[in-house]
Amino acid sequence: MAPSRTKPLTPTFALRAPTAAPVQVLISSLNLHPRVESVGLDRSGAMAVPRNYFDVGWYNGGPVPGDPGDAVIDGHAGYPDQPLVFAKLVKFRPGDKIVVVLADGSRRDFMVDSVRSWPARAHPTGLFDPYGPARLSLITCTGQFNDKRNTYADRLVVEAHFLGIEGEALTS
Repeated sequence: MAPSRTKPLTPTFALRAPTAAPVQVLISSLNLHPRVESVGLDRSGAMAVPRNYFDVGWYNGGPVPGDPGDAVIDGHAGYPDQPLVFAKLVKFRPGDKIVVVLADGSRRDFMVDSVRSWPARAHPTGLFDPYGPARLSLITCTGQFNDKRNTYADRLVVEAHFLGIEGEALTS
């Protein structure tokens, strides 16, 4: 019997044509406009964090914001007495707008749907999904700070749906 020539299934995100990477996030309601670093996975297999504490990190193993699937961007909340770039995410409200600027100059608009806390080891449904409608998830630390581990007990996840590309007809 000849070996099978069937191709293995390939994740949807691996089939996409390359697009420009995100370079900046604009959040006017919180007066934030951090630069974006491209990040992968750390040694433990979790999403890496940005090297610069004042930048945010886009998970480059997933979709570009505005492409199908859940584009994920994380940022440091800081320490209890030393807030950093995403410390204000808890102030987001449904309906707030987020703009992601790509390296090609295009702007991808999103609207916040929810702001929720999850235990740090939880895996919320849909987070990091490489398929489905275009979404954006912003992640930072929140909850009780553990001095011994130097981390927070929970993660704040802001979920937003894609409105469209500025200058084009909105698709919401």
